[in-house]
Amino acid sequence: MNVFISCVKSKRKTKAKARDMYISPLFRYSLKYALSLTSENKIYILSAKYGLLKLDEVIDPYELTLNAMNESEKKKWAYKVYLQMKKCGLNFDEDAVFLTGKNYRKYLITKFSNATAPLKNLGLGMQLNFYKNNIK
Repeated sequence: MNVFISCVKSKRKTKAKARDMYISPLFRYSLKYALSLTSENKIYILSAKYGLLKLDEVIDPYELTLNAMNESEKKKWAYKVYLQMKKCGLNFDEDAVFLTGKNYRKYLITKFSNATAPLKNLGLGMQLNFYKNNIK
C-alpha cells in the first residue's frame, strides 16, 4: 500500500530531509499514522514545489501551496507528480491512501484503481483527533 501525505506551511528554515522539513502537528501526526499503515519506502509527501518526495530526500525550505494556484496550475502540478510516480515505478493497481487536502489529491486519486481518502470530510481539529485516536 502506498500512502500519500501533503506538505504543510510550517517548515524548518534550513535544508532538511523531507520527513523533517515539515513541522506542524498535522504533518507529524499524518506521518506517524502513515508509518502505522505501511513501510517507510511506501510513504510519499506531495509537495507544492517539489511534487512527489520520498521521506529521506533532502530539500530546501520554500513558500508555495496549491491552495493559491488556479485549476490549470493544479492540473499541471498533478500531471508532473503523476509522471514522477510512474518514474518511481508506483503500481497504480496497488492500494493507495491519500492523507491530503483536496487540492493535493483531486487529480491524482483517480489514477489508482483502489484509492481512499479516509479524512476527506474532516476539518483540521477532527483530523488531529482521528490521528491521536488511531496511531498505534
